[in-house]
This record gives sequence, structure tokens and C-alpha cells, in this order.
Amino acid sequence: MVEFAVSKIPSNYIKIIDGQKVTDESFLSENPDLSKVMLFSKNEKTPPLFKALGIEYDQRLLLGEVKPSNKALAKKFNVTKFPSVIVSKHHEEEVNSIERYDGILKYKNLVEFFNTFAKEKKKEKKTDQKVKEEKKKGKETVLEFDPVIPQAKSLEDLKKFCYEQKKTCLISVLAPNEEDTLEETLSVLVETKKKFEKNFFSVYINILETPLFIPLLKNVFDVSDMYPSAVAVNFQRGWYRNFRGGFDAIGLASFLQDISKGKGKNSKIPDLTSFFNPVRSIVKDEL
Repeated sequence: MVEFAVSKIPSNYIKIIDGQKVTDESFLSENPDLSKVMLFSKNEKTPPLFKALGIEYDQRLLLGEVKPSNKALAKKFNVTKFPSVIVSKHHEEEVNSIERYDGILKYKNLVEFFNTFAKEKKKEKKTDQKVKEEKKKGKETVLEFDPVIPQAKSLEDLKKFCYEQKKTCLISVLAPNEEDTLEETLSVLVETKKKFEKNFFSVYINILETPLFIPLLKNVFDVSDMYPSAVAVNFQRGWYRNFRGGFDAIGLASFLQDISKGKGKNSKIPDLTSFFNPVRSIVKDEL
């Protein structure tokens, strides 16, 4: 199930190639300076991942979606597998050179592929206020970003990382396999950590190595056994909230953003005597 917030990403960054209002010819000839991406899908609704890519590559690529009803276009481009992604590359001399994507349809992989065709991002113009802020920051001690996501291998580790942690703890539960490798999943957590480390501390559990966590995760925090999954826990305030979305950088960012803004509902942490001893007295949530 995709995170509700992610599903609300606007789709106006995507052209719908329906063969009537927008044809493949008009789409491919539009904005000749940009390469064109076409998603051939069997879904009537635009996937949230494609919407997110539309925002990421706004004015750098032109993204279009071919709905399942447009069978003629699928046949024209010899598309037999769905979903499929093809790119019409822009070159100075050759405008419509077609390249097919045959990798995993995940955000990180598609970004790496799209970057080879996309225009470079425009450098943001600095305002006077931003220049002042940067000068001020330059005088302060800046701590280097630590990309390491610690692994909890025991209840003592979890107590050290989260139970005694002032920040809200994001506990990610992973079960690495050939498709979702540990390295790929940790890269998602590192990307999330960069944006939210001020208020959140990230830790992960490899449930295949340490199944001893299952009673705590399932019985106390009601964590889904559809891995990877995650739960945000604030032991100081006595609440937790489950993450129910697609486990990627966008889904996790929306989840943590909602918590930061006080959106959504938290659940109360039950008695943890059987897991952590002694039990810290829990302060009631002030929100």
C-alpha cells in the first residue's frame, strides 16, 4: 500500500499520451531541447513513483504516460511487457533515438538511468538573505554528516540507540534479499537521514539475523511483517507510529515530514517491563 501523502503528489508534471489530445508525434516534437520519457503501463492511475520523477526532472526531461487503452502506440513502439519505460534521446543531430530501460523499476535505479539523458539542474540563485545565512553558518562549527546507520543486534543495542534517545527513533526492519539488497535499502535510509537527522535518529534491524526482535515489534509496536517496514518511536513522550507506505526515500520523507508537522495520529506505548528493565517513566505527549 502506498503512503497516502505520496499518492497525493500532483500528476500535472506528466503528459498523458492518449492519441487524441496528445499524440506520440506531438509529445516527441514538444520542447526539442529535452529528451522524452514514455511509461507504458497497465494501470489507469499514474504511479506515485512516476509522479515523483516528474517533479524531480521538471524542465530537465519531458515525461509522458501511455495508458493501457492506447494499444496502437504500444504496438508502434514494440512494447510487449508492462510496465515499460523508453526514452527518446535528444542529440544535436539525432533527435529521436530510442533507448529502452530494462532495469529494476525503483526510484534510485530510474534516477541513475534518467540522469544520463536529463539536462543539468539549474544552480539556485542566492538571495542576499541566503548569503548572510551562509556567512553566519561559516563562522559556526559545522559537524560532518555521518552516513552510518547503526544496526541493533540485541535489546541492549535498541535500548542504547532508542530507549535512551531524546530524538524520535526511526526503527527500520529489513529482510535483505536479491531484489532488496541491504546496500540498496541502507542507501534509502542514508538519504532520509540527511534530511531529518536533526529530529530523528535512524537505526535498523536485520530480522533475518535477529528474529528475537519479532515479539517486541509485532506485539508492542504492531509492525508489519511485510519487510522492509518501519516504526517511529519516541520513548520520552511514550508514543509510536507505524510506517505503512512504500519503503523508499519519498515515502519515508513524507512519513517523517507528517510527524514533524504534527499531522496524523500516534499510538501509546504499552508497558515495556518485560523488554526493558528498569522501565523509564513515560511523559505524556504534549501535542
